[in-house]
Amino acid sequence: MTGKGNELSKGFVLNGKYEIISKAGEGGYGIAYKAQQIKDGGTVLIKQARNRRRKTNHSFEMESSILSSMGNFQTPQLYEQFIVDRHIYLAMEYKNGRTFEELIFDEDAVYSEAESIAVLKKITAVLAPIHERGIVHRDLRIPNILLDGRDIHIIDFGLARNIGDKRKLCLSRKKKRFREISFKSDFYCLGHFLLFLLYSGFSAKEEKEKPWEEELDITPETRHILRRMLQLDFPYERIDELQNDLQNKK
Repeated sequence: MTGKGNELSKGFVLNGKYEIISKAGEGGYGIAYKAQQIKDGGTVLIKQARNRRRKTNHSFEMESSILSSMGNFQTPQLYEQFIVDRHIYLAMEYKNGRTFEELIFDEDAVYSEAESIAVLKKITAVLAPIHERGIVHRDLRIPNILLDGRDIHIIDFGLARNIGDKRKLCLSRKKKRFREISFKSDFYCLGHFLLFLLYSGFSAKEEKEKPWEEELDITPETRHILRRMLQLDFPYERIDELQNDLQNKK
């Protein structure tokens, strides 16, 4: 039984293989579900295309292709792509853990500057082989990075593209920094990710909001890294440049 629109309800059996457990999230192109494999009881993540538009189908096809090309245990493994009632679905590995959005806003986790830099180092270690394959994630926000014990997982490759993709993107100047098909867009996203961590323990002393450089008490090295990630100074072009600065930070 489906719910509102094309949304799948709990208990619905999809493609004779997967029983829907719960809705896991949704975005512009699709809806994600936590599901159980009927054959062996294993947990999977199902992504359902929200509509049948060409742009949505292209996004799902790209995600399927990109996930199939990666063998990184810290990114989801794609099990299969299939079509039901003309809607595209992806079945992939369900990654355990808590997103940094959940950690910061639901669990009130607080990260010191040193802890924030340590987290960023781990993320760049996962991201490096992705970039080596010529893949740009383009959505490295706090809901799309998981912490599972000590392991970092990067999820949701729905906006990911190959670096050579020549598709024209109609983006505003601000959005271009997040979404352009360039490694710089991943660093820009991670700059905002780092700000979320650094602000997790911040208490404003004044009602008037100030720029982060005035509010945050951080070292010059971290400020330098942030300014380059956020493209306020000469931006990072490659991930090894960022990793070198992180490694050399005192």
